[in-house]
Amino acid sequence: MDKPRFAHTVRGRESLSVACVTLMVLLQIFVGGATPAQSAEAEQDRMMAPVVTYLMKVGKQQYTKGYYAEAEKTLLTAQGYEEYLSKSEQKSLASMLEKAHDAAMAQKKAKSDLKMARKLQQGGQFDKAKELCKELEDNEYLSKEELADVTRILEG
Repeated sequence: MDKPRFAHTVRGRESLSVACVTLMVLLQIFVGGATPAQSAEAEQDRMMAPVVTYLMKVGKQQYTKGYYAEAEKTLLTAQGYEEYLSKSEQKSLASMLEKAHDAAMAQKKAKSDLKMARKLQQGGQFDKAKELCKELEDNEYLSKEELADVTRILEG
């Protein structure tokens, strides 16, 4: 009766399964080299990679639709998490970001030039407005409506 009950339980079958589970966990940690912190980090990496890839996809779609400034913003957000991407995906992201930035700047300049041409036309400086619009005639960064304005100024 003075015997502790725990000593009896340790020798039973239940203690064998507990010992096996404990041993397997310890082996996984020490032999596998994965600590709980590393496992959590790996899980975060695994979860973040698809999110960053999705941002890249959205940025590419925005670029394709001509929303260059928005594409640049989206791809800059993705770049903030590029450590979750493979090296090839990082290169692809950098390339897409460079294209989006260049297109956003070209689009901004084209819109600014068209705005200036409209002001020149309203101010009666038709020749200067036409000269500015000649450069914008086939600009790929302007919308159809903006290109129609360019044509109208050139014909006016």
